[in-house]
Amino acid sequence: MNLKALLEIGKELYAQRPEETMQFANTVADFLMDNRDNPAVVDPRFSHLIEPLHNLWAINALPEIADGRVFISEALINTFLGTQIKDNDSFKSVDVNCYGSGTIDCLVEHSMGRFLIKAEILECVHDQKKSNLVLCINDKKVMSSGGLQKLLASVTMTLANNFLGKYLNQTLRSGVKLIYGSDVLTVDFAALLKNSELGQYMVDDKPAVYIVTIQKATVVDGGIELSLKYNVPD
Repeated sequence: MNLKALLEIGKELYAQRPEETMQFANTVADFLMDNRDNPAVVDPRFSHLIEPLHNLWAINALPEIADGRVFISEALINTFLGTQIKDNDSFKSVDVNCYGSGTIDCLVEHSMGRFLIKAEILECVHDQKKSNLVLCINDKKVMSSGGLQKLLASVTMTLANNFLGKYLNQTLRSGVKLIYGSDVLTVDFAALLKNSELGQYMVDDKPAVYIVTIQKATVVDGGIELSLKYNVPD
């Protein structure tokens, strides 16, 4: 039995007995969470994935997951970004807020100052050809910059542009590439996934990281909804 069949069975059981199905699924999820460090229960190569997957499970319903619709909350986004910048002395914090208008606000605390970046998603794709998130930056502001906020607006905008050009054009330690130009930011996470444990683990001669692919991302209030496709053999 494969993932696709399990998802269909889960949908059918949920339709017939929603309370019992969710109780069983939550029990399994909690059991894996409680035993994520037990090699007899969870493969040590993937134990670090249990907590984020459990967090996703907590805010998504089985039918939506089976249909390939997964909600990523602001809290999970900010937690992930926090892990990406924790070893970078220049970045102090990143706070993302998502709105139903399709806009993402990103408040960055940096050694150069405090910046507010407003963006929208142009593309979000993960498949065997590419894995990236493309953002169009609609607005950028210097909220504070160590006294420079009193200077001319053109000076603070130069500071914001210098920040974007310098710090959004680099490869992070995780392998994520940031490519910025003409107010378009591309976040390329192909190398991160390829070099991950899932990227090395094969399922029917296919890297496990490609079993679930992302087709698009939609910004909604409080987070981002992903449209997924499950690529599993029949």
